[in-house]
Amino acid sequence: MIRLGLQLVAVLVILVGALACRSEPEVDVDATVEARLVEAARAEDASAKDATIEALQAQIQQPTPAPPAAEPDKDATIEALQAQIQQPTPTPPIAQPDLAATIAALESRLQQVSASGAQSASGQPPQDQTAAPPQTPQSPATVPTRLPSAQDAGGDSILNDPVWRGNSDAVRALLQAGADPNARNSDGNPVIHEAVWRDHADIVQLLIDAGADPNSLDADGAPILIEATWRGHTDVVRILVAAGADPLLPAPDGRTAISEASWRGHTGILEILTSGGN
Repeated sequence: MIRLGLQLVAVLVILVGALACRSEPEVDVDATVEARLVEAARAEDASAKDATIEALQAQIQQPTPAPPAAEPDKDATIEALQAQIQQPTPTPPIAQPDLAATIAALESRLQQVSASGAQSASGQPPQDQTAAPPQTPQSPATVPTRLPSAQDAGGDSILNDPVWRGNSDAVRALLQAGADPNARNSDGNPVIHEAVWRDHADIVQLLIDAGADPNSLDADGAPILIEATWRGHTDVVRILVAAGADPLLPAPDGRTAISEASWRGHTGILEILTSGGN
């Protein structure tokens, strides 16, 4: 009986436990899992957003690197400088005097003076002439006020260029206007030396007639007669000797015109030197 009672009590306990289990509400596992997954996703999204924002802030705070400056082409610069150095500097041309205009003005002036002198000699009063307006200093036709010492652009006598070119008409006009026949050029030689050296016998005669010294010495101290003898300029030697050139006037080295003619075998010139130009 006791055993049977115990079995009944056990059955009742089981039944009571079963009823208790049925009375508890069932839990929706899928909904719980889904809710937890959503919460996790939200948490991950928030973390990802925070990380993205932090990365952007870090990029903004970092300074933007400046692009590297282009280095100049050193080889091209050096070549350009060398080309500039090698180019010659142009030399400005030296202004040459207008000799033709100057000579024309001098000839006109000489004609006026000659006409005035002729009228004075004939006793006739000079005709009333309207004075020409004064010329400006820049005019090429201006007559030099100090022609005896006038020089060209190179510092030589104004006679030098026409003497060198053999322009006897220009030489004559300049001498008549007062140019110095004994003027010396920038190299130290007298103007007549140029005519002797180039065998311009007619110009030598013009200079002698205007008062040039037949015993003039060149820049080295040698007589111009020795220069004419050495070069065999017979006509020039005859003009100089006839004008009074000394055939025995020595050069610094002791040479004379006679010794030079003898040494070089200029027989005709030697006869002129020993006969006084005849």
